[in-house]
Amino acid sequence: MVSTTSSNHFILPRYDFTSSIAASKGSLEDSTNDLVTVSICSSAGTNSKPVVSMAFNQTNKSSIYPNPVNDILNISFDKKLFTSKVQLSIIDVNGTVVTDRVTNGADMSSINVSTLKPGLYTLRISDGTNEEKPKFVKH
Repeated sequence: MVSTTSSNHFILPRYDFTSSIAASKGSLEDSTNDLVTVSICSSAGTNSKPVVSMAFNQTNKSSIYPNPVNDILNISFDKKLFTSKVQLSIIDVNGTVVTDRVTNGADMSSINVSTLKPGLYTLRISDGTNEEKPKFVKH
């Protein structure tokens, strides 16, 4: 796996943020695409946690956020790619579907994941013709 990381420091009035972008060539499970994570962290303290973090696959037209997530996972997908009702399935690391639902074909949706155990999950987004599988971490 090849990883690159770059960081920029931004100072806003009354707020001090650090952004970091990390891109990795490799896989989580069987994917061979580039996974990109964008995080904005508060620089208060040495172990600052991300204020906002989003992971997406460069070939995906969909994005999920926040990532890692505690309760509500937001999903944004391209209506040009997903033209009909979209099935959203959350799959655990063992390949078990733990949540399954169908959206009304809008370009935005959300799923309450507060009852999931902490760990790595795959969100399968499918309309029967097109499919994407972004990964996310549940805290």
